[in-house]
Amino acid sequence: MSVRYELSPRQLRALLFLLVLLPLSPTVWMFRFMSEAIRSEHAEDDQRLGDVYRQALATATGLLKNHFAVRGQGERVKADAVLDFYRLALDPAVQIRIVGVNGAVLAGSAPDATRPIAENAVGDVLPGARVEVYPTPRPGTAMVEEQISTYGWAVAAVAVANVSISGAAVIALQRQSRLREMQSSALATVAHELKTPLASMRVLTDTLLGMNVPDPERCRSYVQLVATENDRLIRLAENFLTLARFETNEGVLQKSPVEPAMLAQAAVKSLESRFKEAGIEPETQVEGGLPTVTVNRESTVVALANLLDNALKYSEPGQPVGLQVQARDGVVQFVVEDHGIGIPAEAQKRIFDRFFQADQKLARTREGCGLGLHIVRSIVEAHGGTVTVRSTVGKGSTFCMSLPATKVG
Repeated sequence: MSVRYELSPRQLRALLFLLVLLPLSPTVWMFRFMSEAIRSEHAEDDQRLGDVYRQALATATGLLKNHFAVRGQGERVKADAVLDFYRLALDPAVQIRIVGVNGAVLAGSAPDATRPIAENAVGDVLPGARVEVYPTPRPGTAMVEEQISTYGWAVAAVAVANVSISGAAVIALQRQSRLREMQSSALATVAHELKTPLASMRVLTDTLLGMNVPDPERCRSYVQLVATENDRLIRLAENFLTLARFETNEGVLQKSPVEPAMLAQAAVKSLESRFKEAGIEPETQVEGGLPTVTVNRESTVVALANLLDNALKYSEPGQPVGLQVQARDGVVQFVVEDHGIGIPAEAQKRIFDRFFQADQKLARTREGCGLGLHIVRSIVEAHGGTVTVRSTVGKGSTFCMSLPATKVG
């Protein structure tokens, strides 16, 4: 015996979190590691380059005094001359500037927001001044940032793909869980709906068999009840078979032009005993000169009968149920109106869903398993039509089944 474990919504959310987090964490860690490694390597290169420039600057500064010693004593050395000396002594690719005691730039320039890679005091040639060396931006700097950015986009792409795949997996699990839940609920509903009339028929037949002296009137009453329960079983079986045919695309076998009035008459006649039992006389109004509809007669009668049966089911005894057949804008409308309990606004969007019942407690007392209106929609849409509902709680409901009129010529 196998045991199935169903995932709750909370468990599905936790699963999605794990599916996203577990693969993404190593990717993010690897991105950080590679970014730090690239930046560290670049920093080491800058450090080595700085050591070279500091050594070169120190050597040049040591030669500076001798270079200007040939000048006459008391002659002041200008900052521009010192700048020219350093430019000749160092790499021409660097930028150099001479800065005074108070930080004022005496000569040269430097890139904005850039720290010097090497600096040194000029010495006695320019007392209190210092020389600063700024390397020009290297192509490698842009390449490093571009490489890190590329890795970042790759991680983002992996994250998006991971979330998409994980989300699709969780959605599939949710659908599967809902499908199993719906199947389980459907089986329970079907079992309940079949069990009730079968149990009633069994009680009635046992009572009849246990009569010592048969009472004709009582026997007739019991047989009539058995017939009523039998009709209920037949309607349930027809609904299940009709649904199965339409879900396997076998619902509409043959179509032919049919008079709308004939469809309305056949649907009302199929529920004749139900109308009598409810003490209701159906109010049928059929416009004259209606165009024909090209439909499968049997399935269309089933759809219209289900609308009438639904109206009977949720109406109190004696309340009128109306059926109007009319032509509007190229379609023939079958309008079923009742004055029953009505349908809440939030339930009207799902009223045609399979196994949906707007009021579960009331549905148990009114028969049915939530298939009738779903079958109506399946049949109508298979014929290229539509079915809609307008309802107010406490005042009743109006269902409109629209089928395309047969085109002439």
